[in-house]
Amino acid sequence: VIEVPNWNAWPSRFWKARWRHIRRDHLFYFTPPALCDLLLRAGLQPVRVCYTGSWGMTPYLNKVYRWSSEVIKHWPPLWPIKAGYLNFLSATRLGDFIRVYAIRTTRDESQEEGE
Repeated sequence: VIEVPNWNAWPSRFWKARWRHIRRDHLFYFTPPALCDLLLRAGLQPVRVCYTGSWGMTPYLNKVYRWSSEVIKHWPPLWPIKAGYLNFLSATRLGDFIRVYAIRTTRDESQEEGE
């Protein structure tokens, strides 16, 4: 499983260099096709691609209501609303993260030597 910021996400196109995921510790940024291609080259077969992330709405909610993120995190009646929002972003491929599940397609040489 690998999860990285989605370079194709709407927030990245809107905010460009000010996007919240532009950081020094991120050396490369990926689109879903580029990440799947990289995994294939590494001998991994992508089996599922998900779009996750909330566009970073929690910090904005905190500016409006300082207590909002704690309420959203810890108050069970609001969890379905949060889950619905995240599911909507995932289903519409609007999430600002890509999560790819992949399986190994080639045998590791070290395993072959041991057999």
